[in-house]
Amino acid sequence: MPSSISELRQEAGSELDPLWEKADTVLWAFASDGIVLHNFTQGICLELDAAAHVVWSYLDGRHSAKDIAERLCELPTRGDASPDGNPDGNSAFVARVIGELLAGGFIRSRQ
Repeated sequence: MPSSISELRQEAGSELDPLWEKADTVLWAFASDGIVLHNFTQGICLELDAAAHVVWSYLDGRHSAKDIAERLCELPTRGDASPDGNPDGNSAFVARVIGELLAGGFIRSRQ
C-alpha cells in the first residue's frame, strides 16, 4: 500500500498528482462516526472514521492527494475532522487512505 504521495504517483503511472474519483461500483452509507463503503463487484466492505471520511468526500475527480492534504489544513482543528494540523502529516494520512481505497477498488485515478 502506498505510504506517500510520490508512491501514489508511481502507482497511478503519472509524474503529476493524479485526480482521484470514486469507483462506479461503490455504495456507501453514513455511520455515526464516519462512513461505510461497499464495493459490490468485489464484495469488499470498508469502514472509514470521520477523518478518512473527509478524504473520501474530496475524491470527486477534481482533487489530487496534494489538494486534499492542503484542504485538511484549512479545516478547524478537531480530532474528528483533521488527523494532523500540518501538511506533511496530512500528506502521509491522505496517501495512506487513498492507498487503502485504491487497493480495495473503491477509487480510481482519473486521467
